[in-house]
Amino acid sequence: MTKRSWAAAAAALLLAACGGEQVRTPVALGHLVAPVSAPWLTVEQSTFDLAVRGTDEPVLLDPQPSVPAVLQSTLRHEVQPLYFTDLIVGCNNVGAEVRVRTEDDAPSRVGLDLSLRCRIDARGLISSHDYRVRPDMPVPADGDYAKAFASLLDGGSHDIARQLAADVAASARRP
Repeated sequence: MTKRSWAAAAAALLLAACGGEQVRTPVALGHLVAPVSAPWLTVEQSTFDLAVRGTDEPVLLDPQPSVPAVLQSTLRHEVQPLYFTDLIVGCNNVGAEVRVRTEDDAPSRVGLDLSLRCRIDARGLISSHDYRVRPDMPVPADGDYAKAFASLLDGGSHDIARQLAADVAASARRP
């Protein structure tokens, strides 16, 4: 191959590598995580980026701290007052998906599908529960999906915490 062929191939590879790459948008969630002492409630930790589906341009959100860390903090804060001896709550299978929904006759809305599974061990009586919430809001005029995601995650995690709190309270009343 000639030098020109090598240069053309290198340029093509460079352009192919640049095009189509999604830009990761950092999402600061530190304000949603508060230190709470409730080691008896854990959420399995993992990190993942979230692609915003339904947008014209690719948007990839990079939550920091992670979605499970925010959920764990919120759940611990909300459920801590219900603690009783020999209560252990372990949650896993955290799922989160952000989607923009556009309808012909209505303004576009951005929604978060947030879910997890929790196992409640209340004095040896074990129950498992799946939790799912789908908060949504109008798409921000400035297209700031990071801010919208933070708001939706805050509301959604509190909704799940209320559901979990009800199940913990019910398990405390069991004989």
